[in-house]
Amino acid sequence: MRDKAPREQLHSVCHIHAGMSHAGGPLIRFALKDSGKLAGFHFLQIGEGRQPRDLVTAFSSAPEKLPYLCKKFSSPEEILRHAQSIRRGIESGIHAAAGRSVIMVEETLPTMPVEELMALRDFLASRFQSIRLVVHLRAPSASMACEFQKRLLGPKLPVPMGKLFPRYHGQLEKLDSVFGRDAVIVRKCDSPQQGMEDFFQLLGVPSPSGGVREATQVLSLEATALMFAFRKFSGVPADVKRDRMLMRELRRFGKGVFEIPADVRKRVLDRQSAGMAWVDSRLGGRLEEELPAAVPPSVASLTDLLALSVTAAHKLIAQKPGGFTTSIPQPHTPREAAQVVKDFANSLHGTVEPRAGSRKDAVCYVHVGMAKTGTTSIQHALRSCGSDPSFVYLDIGPPNHGRMIFSLFAKSPERHPYYRKIGWPIEKVHRYVLKMRAAFENALAANGSRRFIISGEAITMLKKEELTDFKAFLDRFFGRVQIVAYVRDPKSYMESIFQQRLKGYALPKEFSNVYPSYVRKLRKFDQVFGADHLIFRKFDPASFPQRDVVLDFCRLLEITLAGYQSTRRNESLPLEAVALLYAFRTYGGKLGAGRLAMTRNKEMIEALGQLEGAKLSISYRKVEEVVHERREDLEWLEKRTGMSFGKIPSIDVTDSVETLDALLAHSMEGARKLITRFGHRFKTSEPRPETPQQAAKVLSDFALTLGRDID
Repeated sequence: MRDKAPREQLHSVCHIHAGMSHAGGPLIRFALKDSGKLAGFHFLQIGEGRQPRDLVTAFSSAPEKLPYLCKKFSSPEEILRHAQSIRRGIESGIHAAAGRSVIMVEETLPTMPVEELMALRDFLASRFQSIRLVVHLRAPSASMACEFQKRLLGPKLPVPMGKLFPRYHGQLEKLDSVFGRDAVIVRKCDSPQQGMEDFFQLLGVPSPSGGVREATQVLSLEATALMFAFRKFSGVPADVKRDRMLMRELRRFGKGVFEIPADVRKRVLDRQSAGMAWVDSRLGGRLEEELPAAVPPSVASLTDLLALSVTAAHKLIAQKPGGFTTSIPQPHTPREAAQVVKDFANSLHGTVEPRAGSRKDAVCYVHVGMAKTGTTSIQHALRSCGSDPSFVYLDIGPPNHGRMIFSLFAKSPERHPYYRKIGWPIEKVHRYVLKMRAAFENALAANGSRRFIISGEAITMLKKEELTDFKAFLDRFFGRVQIVAYVRDPKSYMESIFQQRLKGYALPKEFSNVYPSYVRKLRKFDQVFGADHLIFRKFDPASFPQRDVVLDFCRLLEITLAGYQSTRRNESLPLEAVALLYAFRTYGGKLGAGRLAMTRNKEMIEALGQLEGAKLSISYRKVEEVVHERREDLEWLEKRTGMSFGKIPSIDVTDSVETLDALLAHSMEGARKLITRFGHRFKTSEPRPETPQQAAKVLSDFALTLGRDID
């Protein structure tokens, strides 16, 4: 049986603002609480907080299973007692209304199961003459954007944008079926403020002013990007009190309006077209109007939103709200932007957290080559044989870390030659950078060793300001950073790097173009890291243990490699092979594109290495000429290192070359040796090459037979 209600109560109306989300519910609640008594109405709220959920709690068939109550109470018994208390409070509140109409605000009411809604309906029908539900709907795009920002405060990251679509159809149809279509008033609103004003207009009373303060609690696009990066990468659990404080501060920051991207809106609305047609019919008009494409700044995906966080972090640092300081003065990735926000959040609490993963006694050794000083041998040995517990060799990607480090800290990572070779678009390069930056930071944070080693000659390609960012990044994790550079004399360097560049698709125009340029490559390390943080070693195999640069490097760092066996990598090509490769590059030899081209090139170089003959030697007269033109460069190196590099043998070996034309003259012999060695594997249109062009054609015919294992 229904409980009997006072006779006068049956002449009143129960008004329930039933949401939906982001349509003014909290504003109405705050306005009613702040305005005191509203003539002719009684505002009923038992629970405390921004969203007390009185009706959901009181009429749930299993309140002990409601997640928000499970977090608040320690046992099912406590939850049941709380639910019963709320039910009694509602009873008392209705009685206290003394004939006045009652207002309740319950934006989660549409989520209640049908049987619980029916129990609520029966309870209210026995106490009021009529029940009226008011439901305000925000357009899907606005509702989804608000829900995304709301979830930045929750324990879980916001799901992909398309999954935030409100369940208008199912929830409205449920309310209609339980309370009757005439009892459910459905209205459209464009903002929480408008929803509040429309609700009070429906009641026939002036809108109270108390809730207006909440109407602008929306993050800008840039602030949303920062908060999303913080929640995704900061590594700290959700803390509603802290995050609310942070969001309150960020509401004053940034520009742009966070909107659901146009393509996401269209995709979701197309998928929900049947349900939206029902909603539009129920509403008596279109809920989602045609919206123009978002104007910049705007985002097309969560990836774009994360990318925007980097720019926003720079702006936050420049504005220095509250005078905060950060351990990442030059953020490059969303993960680093998250650290900036974390430092800002800590400043709001007046706390500073220690640097994650840092060790005061840890040294990071950054081996930067130079090129052609046994770098590849060192890298492969450290990666494959590293067993000394006193050191860690960075185990991300290939053993040569140069391209990765360059990509992470260069302002334009796409300028690295590798990406041009393989044909990566800029977008793919930037996706790679995001992925590797996270992996790099995780590896450094996880380090527990006193010695951490990074090796890559491409690090010398970084500009001074880019090296400064690299240093700042490393300083977060290590007490000291030490640069190690092996340096080779000009003549042997020029001979070795000339053919190395030919192997890598380049075409030097002059021997002078392959001079080492010591100042350009090395002085910036002095300027950024400090002279006492730079170790120079002369590349002189005669002075190394067993003539092995790997053993010399290990001796320098005081580490051991168990099971290491000396091997030579990137061996020099014979003179005729270098000449043939130079002719091939000069006269337009083709290898295809992308992965196939890279595979063919690798196999072609390996084949040329099997030809026999003397090594390339540039005549001493040519080297002297080049060194004389750059004598200030060499003088700087010798003064800086205290070592001599300028002594050039004055006697040439047989077949020394002084010009590139002289080098080309050896290409025909190289082609004949290739035919002799591999003629059983390919056919050529130039079986008796007499010119460099014909020699190039021989190698081109051979190259086209390679790479057959590539799909």
